[in-house]
Amino acid sequence: MARTTLPLLTTLFLSACATTQSGLRAYHGGDYSAAIGAWTPLAEAGEPDAQFFLGTMYDDGIGVEEDKLEALEWYLLAAGSGHPKAQTNLGLLYFHGNGVARSHERALRWFQRAAEQEFPEAESNLGVHFLLGIGVDPDAEEAHRWFTRAAAHGHAKAQRILGTMFEEGTGCETDDRAAARWYEESARSGESDAMLRLGVMHLEARGVPLDEGRAAELLTGAAKAGQVDAQVLIGWMHFTGRGVPRNPAKASAWLAAAAHQGDRGAQASFGRACIEQATTDQALTEGVQWIQLAATEGLAHAQYDLALLYLRGTGVERSREQALRWMERAAAAGHAGAISRLAALSDGD
Repeated sequence: MARTTLPLLTTLFLSACATTQSGLRAYHGGDYSAAIGAWTPLAEAGEPDAQFFLGTMYDDGIGVEEDKLEALEWYLLAAGSGHPKAQTNLGLLYFHGNGVARSHERALRWFQRAAEQEFPEAESNLGVHFLLGIGVDPDAEEAHRWFTRAAAHGHAKAQRILGTMFEEGTGCETDDRAAARWYEESARSGESDAMLRLGVMHLEARGVPLDEGRAAELLTGAAKAGQVDAQVLIGWMHFTGRGVPRNPAKASAWLAAAAHQGDRGAQASFGRACIEQATTDQALTEGVQWIQLAATEGLAHAQYDLALLYLRGTGVERSREQALRWMERAAAAGHAGAISRLAALSDGD
């Protein structure tokens, strides 16, 4: 759920009164004591912006010890004056139960007050409530309406969620073109999941033209942001030369990144890449270890690959017993190759 924090308040900086701006200048300069000193008398005098700023300082523990109750008090004062950012953050305190008893109903009410002022974070948060049925009955169409409003106001995460709703037909008719359009908007703001989804759509020519170069660009951006699925896909593209020049070294690097995040498919693929490119026993052993890790975690094709390694003695001591054991596990998981090889192994062929 989205909340509003001080470093993002450029527009508010421009609109705040001169004394409030002096506090913001101190804040952005890292002089938090001066910021608090500038805002406290204003907040005590009833200035909503200053009350909100103090609330965020206590909420995040910036320049002061974190104190959710103190944050709550300042947010309540600002929210009561109609401050949409304070209303949104107050809603989140109730949503998470920070400093107050958790109450999704109260959170919803504060989000609604801020959303009535067309505040995009609150509109998006309302979308989440209706989509997941938090404090209200689930209503995908109502969620779609709120995400549409937030997306139209430039909220990147709402744009990405709205794209997914159009792609999956949640609360609306399935519309790949609309999905791609909202993913594009979200991707421009750096939303990595939107980059991943739009990249896949360009690879599959769904809602957008087939464009492997654009897909590679988007997937690389998502991969750099840590999206494991994007790391796997861009690694595969570098292996095959699809959309980018073929580069096994880059492919291996991306698969390694995904493997280290625990993706079983990436672990198996990276293991195979290590074995195929191995020039030392150490590299060969590393490849086997990655395949074994994926196999142990239940990935059928890794279990099959590991069985073959034991059959051939590649990177491991040759063992028919171990090969049979892993082939049986892969076959039990439905791996077609393992099922066809198992009978021959069992017969001693």
